[in-house]
Amino acid sequence: VGETRRKNAEEHKTISQDLFTETSEKHKNDKLKSKDDINDDVTIKKSLVSEEILQIHVLIYILHKLISIW
Repeated sequence: VGETRRKNAEEHKTISQDLFTETSEKHKNDKLKSKDDINDDVTIKKSLVSEEILQIHVLIYILHKLISIW
């Protein structure tokens, strides 16, 4: 009887540890944005910055042409 209880306790402990590990991993994964989502956000921000830089370059070019004509 004591042997069975010890085996059951060890099995219960192993199951509890596995469940805790699985829950911890799930929580960590839910807490962190997936790398794909983060990369998408960064790509969108980089493209917006690139677009703004291009607009600034065009404005500078136009101003330069206007000044040289004037």
